Amino acid sequence: MTAVLSLPPVSKRDYVTPETLRALLKSNLGLNARKVSVRQGSSIRYLTIVVRDPSVDVAAVEAFANHFYTWTMDNTDYCEGQSVSVDLSDGVHAAFVARFKDEILASLDEAKAQGGKTLSNGKLLRHSWHGYHVENGEKRGTYVQDFDVDRRTPWAVDALALQAAQV
Repeated sequence: MTAVLSLPPVSKRDYVTPETLRALLKSNLGLNARKVSVRQGSSIRYLTIVVRDPSVDVAAVEAFANHFYTWTMDNTDYCEGQSVSVDLSDGVHAAFVARFKDEILASLDEAKAQGGKTLSNGKLLRHSWHGYHVENGEKRGTYVQDFDVDRRTPWAVDALALQAAQV
C-alpha cells in the first residue's frame, strides 16, 4: 500500500472540492483520471471516488477517503460535515468477480460441510445458519442466503466473489 504523504487537516466545517480531491489523490497515491474519478452528489457535502482500474489498491483509496469523511447526523436529523465514499466501476466489479468466481464455486460444498473454507487469498468463506459470507479477520461481508448460494444463483455467487476481493 502506498503511504499517504500529506493530507490537510479537516473538520466538520471544511469541505474539499472534487478538484482538490483529484489533486490530492494524484499527489499522495499517484492515481490519475484513468484509474479513479471523483464525482459530486447533490451538493459539495457528498463526494464519491470511483475506482476505474482493477489494479488500484482499493484499501488505500478507502483509507484516503476516510480522512475526509466528517459527515455526522444527530438525533434531530441535523447534518454537518462532508461524506467522501468509495465506489467501484462496473469494470472493476466484473474483474474482481472473475478473479474469485471459480474458486468460490469450487469451495461452496466444503464451506457448507465444515462451516468454512480458507480461500487462496487467506480470507475465509464462512457458512452459518444466517447464510454465506466472506470474512477477513474482524471484517466480514454481508450474508447471502443459503437458498440462493446452494442453487448457484449467479448473483449470489458473484456477491461472494466480490466479497472475496473486497473484504
